[in-house]
Amino acid sequence: MNGERVPLESAGCATDQTAEDRIEAVLRSVRMMRENVGDELSLRDLAQSALLSPFHFHRVFRQMTASTPARYLAAWRMAEAKRMLAYSSVNVTDICMQVGYSSLGTFTSQFTRLVGVPPRRFRALVTAWSDQPFAAVLADLRSVLVEPDPVQLTGTITGGEGVDAFAVVGLFSSGIPQEAPAACAIPEVPGMAVFGGLPDGEYYPLAMCFPPSVTVVEAMVDELDRGYFAASRVPVRISGGVALTHSAFTLRVRPRRQLDPPMVLALPLVVAAQLRETPMPRQRSPRG
Repeated sequence: MNGERVPLESAGCATDQTAEDRIEAVLRSVRMMRENVGDELSLRDLAQSALLSPFHFHRVFRQMTASTPARYLAAWRMAEAKRMLAYSSVNVTDICMQVGYSSLGTFTSQFTRLVGVPPRRFRALVTAWSDQPFAAVLADLRSVLVEPDPVQLTGTITGGEGVDAFAVVGLFSSGIPQEAPAACAIPEVPGMAVFGGLPDGEYYPLAMCFPPSVTVVEAMVDELDRGYFAASRVPVRISGGVALTHSAFTLRVRPRRQLDPPMVLALPLVVAAQLRETPMPRQRSPRG
């Protein structure tokens, strides 16, 4: 993927030289984050790598990614921590230090908030489920999801030619799939996602899917570049229980690119594990 150019329309920019320069600037800063994930990187450091002033860099970065540089850096730190938890026996304290945290407590609380489960629990889940198809996890979840009534928002998921899989679609507070979404759905690709019960707020629709051959551990660490991703740079706004401006959106999933954030949230795995670990309640026999 090195040297890949991101199509200008995917970043919501006019197709001119200035827009291309902005994309390249943000890509330089993202590469710096990924290559120096354990270092203490300030906004000024990242802005210098992008060859922009800190103020201009922050604005351009948010425009390109629907996220702040600080959130994006935290996402890559969590992604590296997940990779080490999944593929190594390094203890959690050492992982904490290697991804840029000086306090184990801070790292643990941040990991739990963004990933959805504490580090040791994540390692145990990935170890137990590592070779299972991620599609099976999504199938478990899809079987128990109840379609909302009434429906406040619909999303059409297209693209992913030849993927033949389910997508995880969530409404997030930023352009990064981290922290619990306000709502989620698991449609087929192509297919339709429906949402309801949304509190008032502003949400970014994001979708992620993987080919059926991808295992749980491969999906959770997301390092094979086999994932498909789609994000809306324009948030959906809910006010008074009603979607403002538009009540439908379209996401076209396509192969991941350098500018795409990692899938930090492990919620599909966590919930699927809970479903399998919790026995179904016994049905009472009808009285004669």
